[in-house]
Amino acid sequence: MAQVKTPVTVRLNPDLLAEVRQSAARDNRSLTNFIETALRERINGGSRSQRTSGSVQAFKDNKNQ
Repeated sequence: MAQVKTPVTVRLNPDLLAEVRQSAARDNRSLTNFIETALRERINGGSRSQRTSGSVQAFKDNKNQ
């Protein structure tokens, strides 16, 4: 049975959001799926983004801002 997703509100820097949208489009993913995947990789300590096109790099580059 599929889990019901919970909507959340976040505030992102407009430049970061634009980068995330572009990365999601390059990966042929929805924005939600892209963010979920990036968060899951970050939590699990994964390094998939380093092995692929670097789509998740936007999150890593801006985490200290």
